[in-house]
Amino acid sequence: MDRSSGSLSTGEMSPEAHLQGTELAEAPDLELLAVMGYKQELRRHYSTIQVFAIAFSIMGLLPSIASTLSFSVPAGPAAMVWGWFTACFFIFIVGIALADLGSALPTSGGLYWWTHHFAADKWKNPLSFLVGYSNTIGLIGGICSVDYSFVLMVFAIVSFVRDGEWMASRSQIYGVYAATIIIHGILAILAAPIMHRIQSACIVANVGLVLATVIALPIGRSRTAEGINSAAYVFSHVENHTSWPTGWAFMLSWLSPIWSVGAFDSCVHMSEEAMNAAKAVPYGILGAIGACWSLGFLSLCIIAACISTDLSSVLESRFGQPIAQIYYDALGRNAAIGFMVAMATVQFFMGLSIVIAASRQTWAFSRDGALPFSNYMKVVSRRFRYQPARAVVGVTITSVILGLLCLINSAATNALFSLTVAGNNVAWATPIFCRIFWGQNKFKPGAFYTGRLSTPIAILALAYLSFSVTLSMFPTAGPAPSPDAMNYTVVINGFRIKHQNINQAISVPNERTSGRGSDIGTSRNSQPMSVVSPVKDPGLAGKWCNPQQTSCAFATSDMLRPGGWLVTAASTETKQEKGRRNCRGSLSIMAVTESHTDGADTIIPTSAHGKPPGDPVLLESAMPEETPQNAPLHRTLKSRHLQMIAIGGIIGPGLLVGSGNALHVAGPAGILISFTLVGILVFFVMQSLGEMATLIPVSGSFTEYSARFVDPSLAFGLGWAYWYLWVTVLSNEYNALALVMGYWTDVVPQWAWILMFWVIFLTLSNLGVLTYGEVEFWLALIKVISLTVFFILATVISAGGIGGKTIGFKYWSNPGAFADSINGVAKTFVIAGTLYAGTEMVGITAGESANPRTAVPTAIRQVFWRILIFYVGMMFFIGILLPYDDKRLLSSGSKTAQSPLTIALSDAGILPAAHLINGLIVISVISAGNSSLYVASRTILYMGRSGKAPAILGRTNKAGVPWVALLFTNLALSIQGEDTSVLPFQAMFYPWGTYIALAANIFLIFFQGYTAFLHPFSAEDFVVNYILLPVFAVLVLAWKFAKQTKIVKLEEMDIWSGRREYGDDITEDVSKKTVWTKIKDIIVG
Repeated sequence: MDRSSGSLSTGEMSPEAHLQGTELAEAPDLELLAVMGYKQELRRHYSTIQVFAIAFSIMGLLPSIASTLSFSVPAGPAAMVWGWFTACFFIFIVGIALADLGSALPTSGGLYWWTHHFAADKWKNPLSFLVGYSNTIGLIGGICSVDYSFVLMVFAIVSFVRDGEWMASRSQIYGVYAATIIIHGILAILAAPIMHRIQSACIVANVGLVLATVIALPIGRSRTAEGINSAAYVFSHVENHTSWPTGWAFMLSWLSPIWSVGAFDSCVHMSEEAMNAAKAVPYGILGAIGACWSLGFLSLCIIAACISTDLSSVLESRFGQPIAQIYYDALGRNAAIGFMVAMATVQFFMGLSIVIAASRQTWAFSRDGALPFSNYMKVVSRRFRYQPARAVVGVTITSVILGLLCLINSAATNALFSLTVAGNNVAWATPIFCRIFWGQNKFKPGAFYTGRLSTPIAILALAYLSFSVTLSMFPTAGPAPSPDAMNYTVVINGFRIKHQNINQAISVPNERTSGRGSDIGTSRNSQPMSVVSPVKDPGLAGKWCNPQQTSCAFATSDMLRPGGWLVTAASTETKQEKGRRNCRGSLSIMAVTESHTDGADTIIPTSAHGKPPGDPVLLESAMPEETPQNAPLHRTLKSRHLQMIAIGGIIGPGLLVGSGNALHVAGPAGILISFTLVGILVFFVMQSLGEMATLIPVSGSFTEYSARFVDPSLAFGLGWAYWYLWVTVLSNEYNALALVMGYWTDVVPQWAWILMFWVIFLTLSNLGVLTYGEVEFWLALIKVISLTVFFILATVISAGGIGGKTIGFKYWSNPGAFADSINGVAKTFVIAGTLYAGTEMVGITAGESANPRTAVPTAIRQVFWRILIFYVGMMFFIGILLPYDDKRLLSSGSKTAQSPLTIALSDAGILPAAHLINGLIVISVISAGNSSLYVASRTILYMGRSGKAPAILGRTNKAGVPWVALLFTNLALSIQGEDTSVLPFQAMFYPWGTYIALAANIFLIFFQGYTAFLHPFSAEDFVVNYILLPVFAVLVLAWKFAKQTKIVKLEEMDIWSGRREYGDDITEDVSKKTVWTKIKDIIVG
């Protein structure tokens, strides 16, 4: 904004300045910012997780909850819990609406810039001034409220130390408050080089504080005379300690989450320091809100369960903070001091983070000339690593002045909290309103977009924000508040609006801007730019591209603009810009050199697929036409899919239920030994498989490798045996689902459940591999979170925090650590091997991974943590919670009743345990069934395509789905001059780890069932352990004699077909997609 013109104007940009910005950011971010009329001035060094960390750190979660308990406790525990949950739902809706805008137009001044961009002409300046001032004063109010809360927390600690006999005066509070803000300002400038790392550390600190609290509070409270409050008290008890009606007192409890989760727009203000801002900003917003929503709800449930039922004593605590009283009542003086110190430390860094966010908004607003002293505050300091140091000084001084309110009374102090809410909510609502009602045609979606849902989401967000602004203006005491109980937010906002109007009214147009109007999208560059949407280049279809050629294609200027947009110069001057495109239409470095008056650009590739110079690349459009016989599997599984599949994708009912049988057979120490030993074996097997899966990512995986490197007959036997394994697993999952559903109702017959789930599994599998990836991602995530919660509960139960008795390791003494000495350990090898089955699934999914060179090694490395945490961890916890001779482990009832998780939680008095574990088993069975069908179908697909099964089984449809295989299932490098350096991923401890894995597997194959030969001989155990060996031998020998196959010689091994070289991987799409496009991608691949 230009104060002398009364209108918005962008920062000056010239071609030279634009090129200099390449030192600060990558080309795509530079160009998107240039489209909005700005040059890059700040250094981009914040990753997506660090942008998320800024918002998450400002929210602070537990310190924020602690600071605002005085708003939620008066209405009782139900208001604390459900007020948080409900308000966070609406805040998440607002976050989605702003994420759409933040992805499309990521700039530090986002809120007021979007308002100006989308508003009707006569409303552009008034509304953008309103938003800019509201947002600026809201963020500065956030600094005041966060640091004021920090000071109160510090003085609460001092009061603790003095046993509540000392209270700080208002002048003392203000003095420490002012000193804190000044320290934050100094740190924000001097610590700039490591600030992004500080934000990452804040994530760990915040989450760690939450976990420590939710574990320690119940343990401590359970040992007091009052004990832990009942679930009925936590979730349904309402009180009213205000002078408002009970219903409105409940609504006032929303002020706690509204203030606590109100800093997500800081991601927007970090846009010009974020790498790949079009993705970092929206995901940072939604990640921060989602994390605070879930972790905050968990924290408040625990606090409500541990709070004194005499709420008045909490609200009127002698320590000055309700949370201090809660810690004191549950944990005692010393532990409470420790927690308060940790919370104060986290809150200190909250203040530092919000100073950074507020300074970026202030700098952006000053850059557009809208604030007093704009010419001073818009300067970026190169001395302090391209930081807006003067803007930091400005917000620091303003916060110190605004904090003088705390010298008046508590009502005036509360205005610091309400000011943040009111200012920010107005700033969020206005651009959403302008975009929906005036700017629909102007809006061009970014990498994140909710499609047709965007408008209804925005309307719901506006309705909520209107209510939230009204709520924040209400005094907490009513309905006829005295002057001392007045909410002074309206006074401050009134002053702010009056100043804004005067500031705009006294401005007059000047000669420099009068010719341009007030469109912020216009650059001050002497060469005005035009912006249009990108379109595909038809001139590239079906051609060969050679990186040594001078030109890959000659495209007209309406086909390409670097970074995905078109920018053409009105003059004939030559300019250079970097862009991204390759012959496949995906992202790769290209360059636009000369802009000609005839509107044509010469496109010169600087890299194409990473191939050696001169190696031609055939365009996809020139490939042979796909048919049902040769249609390839779609390579659409993303890194996150493979990582979650590796961590929790096959945590199935076997682990949840079968672990109880293992405990009964071997005892607590025995299962730790057997699962650790088999886990080590699995780890080395996966390391070796990872080498080949990254170099040659094919869905046939080890079955295909055995044909290439050993003998085709081995692949024949292995493929059919492996397919049979997963078909039987799938059959067991159908049966298990019918049984666990029968736990809730016996009205539906078992065969009906099996038929229903048969249809569900078959339908899901035929929707495409991306569907499989998404379903497995979310189901695995639920399982991982559930088991993590169980581990936390198990720790608390063992310590006596829940259940009223300390368990420790007493069951290791009585009945003992081993159930049957070494024999028990040996017997559980089969159980362990069965439960570990599926870890090799990552190798099979590699054939449909977009980026196997990066995704597969990451997933393989996570196998170690999965083994350590989930398998060995599960064995450890059930071993300390239950004796191995507990008869319920072998119950003849439902699987839910047999689960050691159900037994342990029920014994601890967690009554809904059976229902919760039953739900988790249902999720696990669905996930395991889905995975079984996927693995078996891909195995039989390879068999069909390689001639080892009927050819019809090798067919796929256009979506890359092996539908026939699915239906059928449901009814040597050195010899060839290569060395290990060509492997994208190399196994740990190679080659010794590989030798160990091979030897251990051979040993287990023949000795896993040795206990069947002990006196007396057990025919049942012998068949169970060895039935597949003769079947496998018959299959291998029959194929070998029928086809006369030979063992593959080293020099004949096929180590080339199926490879993906650097550059062959599909770049994960960063282009804009609507919700409907994403749904289509998930359904049809």
